[in-house]
Amino acid sequence: MTRLGFLAFLVLVAASTTALAQFDVNGPNARQLIQGVVGSVVDPVDHDVDVTLPGLFRLTVESGVNPNMPIATIMSPLQPTPGVIPTPWGGAIDIGSWDPTVVLANATILGDAITFSGNPNLDPFFVTGTANPFTGAPPTFELTAQFGASAIPAGLTSVTRAFQTIVYDPTAAPLNLDNTEATDANFVRGQSGVLLTGDDGFVTVPFIGGTFEFHGQVYSSVTVCANGFVTFGGPPTTANLGADGDHLAWLNDRPSIAALLSDWDPRASSPTDGVWYEEYAGIVTIGWGDPRAQSSGGIAHAGDSDQNYFRLNLVLDGAGQPLANGFVIEHPTLDPSAGALYGSGLIGHTPGAAALLGGAFDVSLRNTNGSAGAGIAQIEEHDANGSNLANLGWDGAGSLRCYNDITRQWSGAQIVFSPNPGFVVAGDMGYQSTATGPPADDVSGLDVPSIAKTGGQVVEFCGSFRGFDPLNNGIGTVVFDPMGLQGGPYPATVYGILDSTGSFGGLSLPNPQPGPHRDSQALRVQTPAMPGVTGSTTARLSFHSGAQFDVPVSVSATPGPSAVYSLGDDAFVMHALTVPVVYYGQSWSDIFIGSNGYITFGAGSNASGGGALYVESGLGTANTPSVCAMFSDLNPLGIFSGATYEVHEDLAQGLVEVVFRAQYFWSTIEYAGTVKVRFGKQGPGSVEIDYAQFFPAVSGMAPITIGLSDGNPATPFTDFSNGQGSGMHAQTLAGGGTGFTSPAGGHSLLETFPQNTVVPFTTLVFRDLATAAPYGLWWLF
Repeated sequence: MTRLGFLAFLVLVAASTTALAQFDVNGPNARQLIQGVVGSVVDPVDHDVDVTLPGLFRLTVESGVNPNMPIATIMSPLQPTPGVIPTPWGGAIDIGSWDPTVVLANATILGDAITFSGNPNLDPFFVTGTANPFTGAPPTFELTAQFGASAIPAGLTSVTRAFQTIVYDPTAAPLNLDNTEATDANFVRGQSGVLLTGDDGFVTVPFIGGTFEFHGQVYSSVTVCANGFVTFGGPPTTANLGADGDHLAWLNDRPSIAALLSDWDPRASSPTDGVWYEEYAGIVTIGWGDPRAQSSGGIAHAGDSDQNYFRLNLVLDGAGQPLANGFVIEHPTLDPSAGALYGSGLIGHTPGAAALLGGAFDVSLRNTNGSAGAGIAQIEEHDANGSNLANLGWDGAGSLRCYNDITRQWSGAQIVFSPNPGFVVAGDMGYQSTATGPPADDVSGLDVPSIAKTGGQVVEFCGSFRGFDPLNNGIGTVVFDPMGLQGGPYPATVYGILDSTGSFGGLSLPNPQPGPHRDSQALRVQTPAMPGVTGSTTARLSFHSGAQFDVPVSVSATPGPSAVYSLGDDAFVMHALTVPVVYYGQSWSDIFIGSNGYITFGAGSNASGGGALYVESGLGTANTPSVCAMFSDLNPLGIFSGATYEVHEDLAQGLVEVVFRAQYFWSTIEYAGTVKVRFGKQGPGSVEIDYAQFFPAVSGMAPITIGLSDGNPATPFTDFSNGQGSGMHAQTLAGGGTGFTSPAGGHSLLETFPQNTVVPFTTLVFRDLATAAPYGLWWLF
């Protein structure tokens, strides 16, 4: 191809200007792209774009508002050098090398329809077309070359070619010419392209530059799934391929990595959109919403129009990379405009069906460092709006918890997973994780539906509180009605952050796993009295990091008093009630709360164990009625454990709630969770016990006894204990039984559950049916 006439022209006119360009920028009517991207966008410093071979090389030139414009495209084996030679119409030719004695050396004209040089074979084709009325694309010229695996020219890989184009522009007087920017095309051995997974589909891609070792197995291919994850060893087998948010099923399917598991639709904007796949130099990049794969610039949730971009990088074995067989999850952009699935998703990895359940594999990956051993999944789950089909929970069984917002916490963040030193194959001893990115501060709401205006309640805000007050110097604050619209501001008392690692200094409260919150993701406060507030208000949480969150809060209009107690080991406290409690036909104005999980009437007790018979005998004091919420030996650290005992009364409805919050088993130091007892909610004299946040001990001897007792050893009682924790369950209507009504007279209903036995109901209700036969037994979901 000749370059003489055109290059000679540039030399002649160069003296007309002394302005040198610095990588001449694309003008509105002169833009050059390689592989569908602008070099300065993907690499602002060097304008590098990788072209993987085998694959397709694509050079595109757009002429803006001007259709059918001639162009001249130049190629050089040298990288662009800013300001190589000025052009009389402004800007410069930034490729090749400039020597006053040599005419623009090392440059080749690919085609020149502007007719500075003559190439009758190619020049006539270097003309842009017309705009596309359907897609809105401008007039475009495109040069493509397909290189198959057996047709890569010798020496083409591992080389760089620089490209720049001059576009005829009739609006750019007086010479009517404009330069595009210069861009490097780095030809490397690999593969790239758009995987047309469709909606809820997948595509399997063999690696060409090595293998990937994952959780102790060697894989030669990866299956890329539309819904934000990849699998190894075959495609996923779970129903709907992750679209329904069944996280527990995904955890136990194939070995997998979730960049952001949710219900995505890569072809929401165009049927030719998909997931971008690129492999070169031993690194595989898989991008959901990558601009090269999405005509709209990002990936949307199914049925939505939000725009997101996240990716997964795999480092193949034998590639000479320091992170061989490691992987990186990145989230450049997460769009907060999503609809139904806003804030929900899952990130991390699992060995599949080999995952060791029962441990705290659902962790906070945004901690600076984390680690997991052989066969352990590392996953962070979010379900901000309850849209998931099945949640993981700390214990792998979907225990209830307050979830955070993945969009706010992960946008702009990344996490690197590196295999721990292996025994045989990388990953067989688990992974170390390292997170970077913006602070993960967030507040998503309260763990209770409403609070009392009289204050005194201990409540927990859900979110991420790493930057709340790391030095414990009082900078982090919680204030209700911060603008003073209803008599405020009303500052709350900050107790601390639930965090078993102690990384938050004096603010850290015990939070052993399993538990209702991940470390650092719950802030415990005591509410202030808010006499001027009725209906609702705002709680403002101000962080040391500078973040500030306003949370709407519902306030009870006619609340009763609340009290919060901290008790020692084997201790009790008397609480005087404003709302009397009817129990076994008698009205009580005082209750005694024991630190070992029970409420007594008439006298307190320091009993720490003994089972159903001991309860019926009066917990060491004859004729002491009791409600056993979780009777066991609890609270080993006493007032230093973080456990609290709360009483909340509702004057309007005549209800009383007693909360055993954040309890621990004495013998095993394991987290027992929170159990709530409500008097009168299911009718006069009724007792409701809420076990939604209870966790049984999994080691050691730590049984619990639950139920009601009149405390009189002379009266009969029913002990449902069968060593399996299913005695009461078999009697309940919801459990398939015919129900149970106690015989006449004072009659107790009790059951002892062995350690490592889940209470088989969320809410257990005892209804007062009549004075002669006081209680019927029910189970509510």
